[in-house]
Amino acid sequence: MMHGSRNASPVTSLVSRPPASRLAGDDLRFPIALMLGWFAAQVALRVLVSDSLELDEAEQTLAARTLALGYGAQPPLYTWVQHAFFRVFGVSVFALALAKNLMLLGAWTLTLLAARRVTSPRAAWLGTLSMLWLVSLSWDAQRDLTHTVLATTTAAAVVYAFVRVVQRPGVAECVALGLALGLAALAKYNNVAFAALLAGVALVVPRLRRRVVTARLAWTIAAAVVVVAPHALWLLGHWQSASAGTLSKMGADPGHASTAGWLVGFGSALLALVGFVTPFWIVVLAFFGRRAGSAPAVPDARRIARTYLLLFVALLVVLVVAAGVTHFKPRWFVPGLFVLPAMFFAVRPALAEGPRADAYRRATLAFGALIFVLLAAKAPVQGRFTTPDDLNEPIGALAAALRADGFARGVIVSDERRLAARLRVQFPDSTIVLAGEALPEAARDEPRVVVASGDRLSDLLQRLGLAKREAAAHRIELPYLYGADRPLRARYAWVLVAPS
Repeated sequence: MMHGSRNASPVTSLVSRPPASRLAGDDLRFPIALMLGWFAAQVALRVLVSDSLELDEAEQTLAARTLALGYGAQPPLYTWVQHAFFRVFGVSVFALALAKNLMLLGAWTLTLLAARRVTSPRAAWLGTLSMLWLVSLSWDAQRDLTHTVLATTTAAAVVYAFVRVVQRPGVAECVALGLALGLAALAKYNNVAFAALLAGVALVVPRLRRRVVTARLAWTIAAAVVVVAPHALWLLGHWQSASAGTLSKMGADPGHASTAGWLVGFGSALLALVGFVTPFWIVVLAFFGRRAGSAPAVPDARRIARTYLLLFVALLVVLVVAAGVTHFKPRWFVPGLFVLPAMFFAVRPALAEGPRADAYRRATLAFGALIFVLLAAKAPVQGRFTTPDDLNEPIGALAAALRADGFARGVIVSDERRLAARLRVQFPDSTIVLAGEALPEAARDEPRVVVASGDRLSDLLQRLGLAKREAAAHRIELPYLYGADRPLRARYAWVLVAPS
């Protein structure tokens, strides 16, 4: 993506430029303001749509009860950040949405800043704006992703720091790159592969090798090691629990790789790649046609982009052949390929000029507006017309019923992680205890409520040694959120238990 100087045009005030120039992103203030407004609107939308939680939101709400060096199959940075947001803003849907959208704002902003250092302002803005066409990032990230979001933000920080090192390889820049690499590894483990790809590009491309592979690289390595070391030591003692879930999701079986398994793996990788880059490539071809492949290319940028993508494909081959991976999902490529649109327009910056580029920008902004509308409609449509989903759970009504029964704060016991997490948001001053966890000493004198959904209460009370209390159980049926006129009902049951 780098081809010498920043190649930036002079910045002119918003007042003096016509609307088309502002839309083109000549002035950095307009893209920043637009992105800030977009993500602020996403926070407001999430708070207004539902007080229930999606799967990943629920997992983070539970994990962030405590600070630890590790949390099972995922690295700890997202949970640390979420814990901090809960401490500042309270355990709430707002704190969840704010943390995620600030991360996404960081990812978009850092991508834009990195791109503006290596190509024209218009090409940089068009490449950054085009990330909206990567639905794994623009849609799935808002719908229900956590670690992937922070992985993208930290990967964008790595890209920005890498560009700074290439342009000015000073000690401060090298330390910043090391810090970004360390945080990226703590955000999601597959960012280690992303870092390896960048290192491969730096070694293969001579111009980058001369700038990056110097004695100052020791500062980068040292900074990364300092950031990662505490969790790495934890990981050594918990490798099985940290890796088992990921290997299972990927269908990895290194010891039993076969030709049939390779074919399945390559097919899954190809489908995931196509799913990831769609609809971006379709829209680019629709608006630019043959110019998408024939417009003048910047040689250095083309060489770097080509090297990066070839190394990415080589990594997939290694994963399939050596690690026996048979399953890929498009969203797994987000931290490694979120830069694809920025790379494309940095290679062919001439595409960012002219009426086709203006039409493409407007279509991209319209697509962003469509995503917002669909996100706003998702829970109401599911609640009213289709199968209710996580955001349709009537958790606020359940909390009101618990309060009416006399439970205001204390200990909430459940064996359902999502239910427990949702009740933590409704009762932020209460202690959440999952079945099998020890009751904290400080909470032994507090009132308890044992809560379950559906018909699970009897089994839960038996496991807790409270089977005799089932006669005192309260049962309730509540309409799903946005589905009050439908016969579908969510069923819950609970038992109040006096302090032991």
